[in-house]
Order: sequence, then structure tokens, then C-alpha cells
Amino acid sequence: MFTDNTHIVALKNTGNVFAYDTVERLNIRAKNWRDLVSEEEFGRKDIVTLQDPQNIESRNLSSFKYLKEGTDTATPEQQRERNDPSRNVNTAALGNGAAILKARSKKEQRPDINPDALASNRESISRITSSLSKSSTATTATTALTPASAKSAILPPASSKNAHARHTTGLAAASLTSTGLTPHTTADLATLSQETYLLQPRRVKQKGYLSLALSPASLGTLTLELAPEFAPKACYNFLALVKKGYYNNVPFHRNLRNFMIQGGDPTGTGKGGQSIWAPKNFEDEVDGPLKFDRRGVLAMANKGKDTN
Repeated sequence: MFTDNTHIVALKNTGNVFAYDTVERLNIRAKNWRDLVSEEEFGRKDIVTLQDPQNIESRNLSSFKYLKEGTDTATPEQQRERNDPSRNVNTAALGNGAAILKARSKKEQRPDINPDALASNRESISRITSSLSKSSTATTATTALTPASAKSAILPPASSKNAHARHTTGLAAASLTSTGLTPHTTADLATLSQETYLLQPRRVKQKGYLSLALSPASLGTLTLELAPEFAPKACYNFLALVKKGYYNNVPFHRNLRNFMIQGGDPTGTGKGGQSIWAPKNFEDEVDGPLKFDRRGVLAMANKGKDTN
């Protein structure tokens, strides 16, 4: 019998549900990789956890993917309910104010807008946006940016209307339980910081370009192309270190003929260096189409998984 304290798992290929203790004792330890009900074969990867009360990390909201990446899981109907002020307030306790709030909500849902004028405005905005996008791409492709301007080019403004998290500020709940806070009756979305907004995969589509001066000067400059769309943290880290002069007079400490050159370590040994988030590391960014399939590909070296 399952309870709130039972570790429950399911087998992906058969859909049968068991207590994990049963699977561990009769399948994993006994090396009997067959479903206890249907006798179908399964592997360790087919075991899916449905409930694990002992796993505290699974209840850590900050580690939830949709919160970290800002993915909206709400349906359009749920989104409309969230934006409706009348659904965020106990109208039964408002008295005469309930009717005012209901009328205001209906007025906001049905604004007096000319549909033809709205369509015309949308077409105009679309043409302007398309024109600006083409102009920006051409300028970026032909101009080598300085470290400071390269960082600014891939950082969206902190006040962007799109820089919202998928969780609320929590002010409504806090003001409900504390008389020291100003009452809030709406569940406003929290605003992401400039850095957090940038570090979402596929958030920044535009590539960045950076020129580094080599020494001696006779070697010229090294122009680098960055792909923040697929490696936002690595690009952000690199630009921030360049901006503060971290790589000034740092040699290429490793040169393997017909293979690669490696640099960026101030100690010159390949064992030093740190990111802008030191002493913390940041995870690998390998979820994308980028590969070592041609000469001159730039990458970040580390000493193991997620040790950047």
C-alpha cells in the first residue's frame, strides 16, 4: 500500500508502478531486469521516480527547470486568470467594492480599440522591426567590437518588458501575513536581473565579435566570434574577464602542432585561472549544434564535467 512517505517508481516501457524498495530488492539487487507483473525486460534508465519523500533537493524550487530558464508552463486560460484582478482578491469581503472591481475588470478586457487601426499599427511595427534587425546584423558582421561594447551588445536592458521571471514577487502573500507591509492584491511577476536574463539558453540570437591584440604587435590581432545563443555563460564569462584585463600579457601556454593552441591561464601552467563566479563553477553548455568540425573553433577548457 502506497502512502505519502513511500518512494514510488514506474517503469517507462510497461507503465507499471511499484514501490522502489520492491524494485531494488527483487530486480536491481537480484539482477532480474524483468517487470514483476508483465515479465517484460527493462533497464535502469526505464525506472522513473514518481514520488520520493526523502529527496529534499526535488522540493528545492530554485532548481526547477521552468523557474531557472523562465519557461512559462501556464495555459492561455490560466494566464488570463492570473491577469484578472478580480480573481486575485476575495470579492466576498469587499462589500460595495466588489461591484467596482468587477466593472473595472470588464472594462480592461474590452477596451474601445479600432481593429483596423490596430492591424495597421502592427504592420508598421513589423516593418520597422524588420528594418532595424537587418541594419543591426550588417553592422555587427562588419565591425569588430571592443571588449566593453561587445559585452553591452549582448546584454539586454534590465528594464526590458520581457525580462520577467515565471514566479511572482511574493508581495501578495507577504502582505497578507504581515501588517508591516503595504497591501498587495495582485500577483506581479518578478523581474529578472540583467545577468540572469542574459544567461538563458537561446535568449540572445545575435553573435558577438571581439578583437584581441597579440604581442609582439607584428602578429596583428585575433578576431573571435562568440555564440551566446548556445553558450551564454561561457561568452558572458569571457567578455567580463576581457573587460577587466584578466588576459593582458597572458601567453598561450600550450601549442600542439596541427592540433590546437591553449591560453588564458595567468599562471601559464594550464592549471590555474578562475571564472567571474569564482569560487563557484558553472555548468557545461553542450546543448547545441556547435561542434569541432572545422579549423579555428574556439572553446573553453576545464578539468572535468561542470568545472568551468
